Amino acid sequence: MALALALIWIGRRFELRHGRLFALHVAGYTAGRFWIEGLRVDPANEIPGLRLNQWTSVALFLGALAYVYLVRNKTSEESLGEERVPAEVK
Repeated sequence: MALALALIWIGRRFELRHGRLFALHVAGYTAGRFWIEGLRVDPANEIPGLRLNQWTSVALFLGALAYVYLVRNKTSEESLGEERVPAEVK
């Protein structure tokens, strides 16, 4: 719930576009997932001390942050893949 409220506030405050808000959602979710996986006590595959799910969370978290960083200066209008046709042409 805290993540959802934070994302709503961030989305309104900074008007994030081009998937940046979704990437922040992925980063927030994977950070929480990393913590939850650390609490589990059931047997699981471990790679150097961390569960496989924790390594997956780390990879997705870093990927989401990298995406936010790489598109930080993108200010063009978002496109859904459709070309805009002027009203007088229709």
